[in-house]
Amino acid sequence: MAVDYAKVQQDALKLKSELARFAPVDPEAAALERTLTPWIDAVLNGSAKLPFKEVPCGWYFVGGKVAEAEFDALSKAYCSFAIHAEGKDSEETELLFHRLETDPKFAARMNSNELVWWEKIWDFFS
Repeated sequence: MAVDYAKVQQDALKLKSELARFAPVDPEAAALERTLTPWIDAVLNGSAKLPFKEVPCGWYFVGGKVAEAEFDALSKAYCSFAIHAEGKDSEETELLFHRLETDPKFAARMNSNELVWWEKIWDFFS
């Protein structure tokens, strides 16, 4: 699947904005900003070779403080950037995001600790 560079640049702008909003008030967000800024800047100035094999820092959004609900906008911005920059966007991924945004019961179940990651994926595709 070809990477939509314009979409990745749009995601990079959104992520940069969210990082700028949270970095001054949270040390973990500041660490994310320091690590991700070179990646974001490379996309914005057109020098990035996409798709990236892996965008760093994903674990922050699973086990770190930024996994909390107050950082939801940052989490969504990172996720969108990572998926598109890695060339992993697909119709199924878009459906998952749409369902998370429009089905509160599904979103609550996916965000709960009652399921492990593979059960969450199974629930979505079944």
